[in-house]
Amino acid sequence: MAFSRSQQVAIAIIPKFSAGASLLGSCCIINEILFLDRRKLRRVYHRMLLVISIYDVIESIFNFQSSWPIPADTPNIAFNVGKSPSNGWCEAQGFVLQAGLALVILNMCLAVYYLLVIRFSWSEVQIRKRAEPIFHIVALGCALATASLGIKHDLYNNSNLWCWYAPYPADCKDSFTYGDEANCIRGDNAWLYRWFAYYLPLWLCILTVMVVMGSVYSSVHGLEKANSRFLQQSLGSNLVRTARSGSPSKSRRVAQQALWYVGAFYLTFLFATINRLVQQIVNKTYFPLIVCHAIFEPGQGFFNYLVYLRPRFLRYRERHPNATFFQIVRMMSSRDPSRIGVSHAHSGTYVDQDHEDEEACRQEVARWRRFLTRRGPSFRRRSQRHMPPSRRPSTRVTQQPSHGEEESSGEMDLTPVDDDSNERHSCEEGGYGMGQELAVADPDEANATESVHSQQDSTHVSHTQHPPIANQ
Repeated sequence: MAFSRSQQVAIAIIPKFSAGASLLGSCCIINEILFLDRRKLRRVYHRMLLVISIYDVIESIFNFQSSWPIPADTPNIAFNVGKSPSNGWCEAQGFVLQAGLALVILNMCLAVYYLLVIRFSWSEVQIRKRAEPIFHIVALGCALATASLGIKHDLYNNSNLWCWYAPYPADCKDSFTYGDEANCIRGDNAWLYRWFAYYLPLWLCILTVMVVMGSVYSSVHGLEKANSRFLQQSLGSNLVRTARSGSPSKSRRVAQQALWYVGAFYLTFLFATINRLVQQIVNKTYFPLIVCHAIFEPGQGFFNYLVYLRPRFLRYRERHPNATFFQIVRMMSSRDPSRIGVSHAHSGTYVDQDHEDEEACRQEVARWRRFLTRRGPSFRRRSQRHMPPSRRPSTRVTQQPSHGEEESSGEMDLTPVDDDSNERHSCEEGGYGMGQELAVADPDEANATESVHSQQDSTHVSHTQHPPIANQ
């Protein structure tokens, strides 16, 4: 379908805005990880996000060029200044855009990272040694292999928006469909390479992300229920309800964040897939579809940055409920340590607690998984029989004697204490300061416990040691 001149100009210009926004978003992530807080490089999550952002910067530069590398003699294209179908500029653009498959695979690997640390309780050391190298080898290997096919078979030609897998001339007959009648000069059977070398792996990755995130949510939700049941047995249903009132579920936060990641995937590639599918079936290009394609596919880095900022934005909104949207954005961009988070006077950096929820969730799930597996639901009964008295974290409850009764006392084990001190303090070492919050289902439960005990006029609580509501 031939477009008017104004439509051709729009198709050539729109990707530049999307790619520019993506470039800006990825550069912000790189700046935050490499320069604002280099301690984030200790975590596999941030290292993977850094690599994704670097790849996206390279791809966004070539997306920004849009129609420039397309040969100048190609009709119905605006601002095309390329020299010939086989010019190196067009092939370079096509190669880089096809190698962008690495971004898709690494985003899938990021979801697998969540699965390993939350559902299977892998440590950072395990992932760094056993999983992280595989992530990068698979992503880079698949991207370079499929991109090299385009060079070998002369597949990179005009594909309306930029140089990518396409036949030349555009209306030529391919050998797979027409056999001996094939007359393509370049890009024979390019549509097969489009679907099997790009869109099939793309949607397999998207489906994998959906399944993995569903599994992560199921695991967190199940362990949260087990946590709640144990707390009800140990602390009483009234105390658990008091502690949980007004506190959002961690499993709900994880599920919502996962949903945003999946939504960003869909938003980036849905219109591109529909556009290429319609082109293949009806052999036409519709202007609304190609405009949506030009808006969303080059903007992957921008959408990733929005999802990356979402937990921080929600946290600032909770702290400042009366602030407007733009005031919160201004506070988020400030370097004031009172607004950002923990100040490190010696290093001159500020730790932004971007992933406080995910880290707390990961630590809590791992801790309760070990506890439930190792000790089981009857831990209180067994612990009182088998644990040495010196290792029993207990709270001594002394009942006020009534008339004619002798004073009696008993021990009540409120919460299991993990013996692994390294795991217990790992959040504190990471700069999140949450070591006091991991032994209960929510950080507010410790305060709620103290308030409930203080309201019990008939019970006097004397601590033989600090109550194990929160790990010390």
